[in-house]
Amino acid sequence: MRVGGIILLILWIVLLDFASARYLAFSRSRQDELFVTTTGKFLRKTKPYHHELTPMNTAPCNGTVCVTNSLGFRDSEMRNIEPNSNLRRMLFLGDSFTEGVSVPYEKTFVGRIDNALRPRGIEVLNGAARSYSPVIHWIKAKYLLETVGLRTDEVVVFLDISDSYDEVKRYSLNDNGEVVASRSTELEFGLASENSTEGLPAKESKPFSQVLKDNSSCFFAAALLRSYWRGYTPLPQILGGTGILLHSGAAWTVDPERMYDFGRDGLLSGKKYMTLLAGLAKTLNIKMAIAVYPYPHQIAYNDRDSIQVKFWSKWADENEVHFIDYFPYFIDGQPWRQIHAKYFLPGDVHWNEAGHALVADVFLADYDRVLKAQRENRAEN
Repeated sequence: MRVGGIILLILWIVLLDFASARYLAFSRSRQDELFVTTTGKFLRKTKPYHHELTPMNTAPCNGTVCVTNSLGFRDSEMRNIEPNSNLRRMLFLGDSFTEGVSVPYEKTFVGRIDNALRPRGIEVLNGAARSYSPVIHWIKAKYLLETVGLRTDEVVVFLDISDSYDEVKRYSLNDNGEVVASRSTELEFGLASENSTEGLPAKESKPFSQVLKDNSSCFFAAALLRSYWRGYTPLPQILGGTGILLHSGAAWTVDPERMYDFGRDGLLSGKKYMTLLAGLAKTLNIKMAIAVYPYPHQIAYNDRDSIQVKFWSKWADENEVHFIDYFPYFIDGQPWRQIHAKYFLPGDVHWNEAGHALVADVFLADYDRVLKAQRENRAEN
């Protein structure tokens, strides 16, 4: 083979290596909980809880059309929400799963619960937004309940696997008690310009090793194999293929390296803010419940008895908060890819309409079961 031919072959190999690396990077970024293409119209920066859905707005968002009410909550229509109401109220908090990305409101689990409980005189409000975590749940709930004066009878918080990552890597509180985000998060959300440094730490340079992994699938594969042989990365994550199992904030329950990096500290941070929220709810005589659910990662590794379940179940018992465990409904012995195809969006960690229907059905059955037990207790007393 001539020298020219060899050079051309090498160039083609390098080009294919780079192209496949960029595809993998896109696949991984597909799992991020906020897409910059929608933030300019649908998301805005706000104080004190960092970001919210733009109030009284109708805009395309992740393949569907999203409508918000006067509080910036996803809703069935643009409407004004008064602080007080004659109806019983239930306020949901959570991140993109609870917001219901890529699914029409009426098909999300909150929308389905709304439709089911409205005839029973219960108003359902969805205060969730993508990439929220316990620090934001606490600050936003405090703002709504104390500053806005929003009255609610119940608060339900859906705690996400990625919360631990967000608590450690994304958010912190400044001296004014406001949630601030890392520079990379601000840029990811489309809420800061490349040149803006207001309220943000200095931008860190990316290590050369990370540059290689981002732009070469060979280096990326070698890094994963190195991590596997050192016992840090479970083999199913390497074989995920589609990038579903490469979500940076989701594998910590089964990956000792990520547990050490942010999992443990993220749980402790979440516990701190959720305890503050539970205390406020108790002071205001508001019933509180929390729910946990698995990502495809936990399903793939059969992590049914997950630390996420054990930790938050124990916390709920200690704080007299109702606890709902969705892990058994998604981890039922079927192959994880089969479960993913049934309940999740293609190539994504979020639920499809069937997944939302399952979550709503379990919640409503649990809600009725609790109400029945309360009635029986009152009858006995």
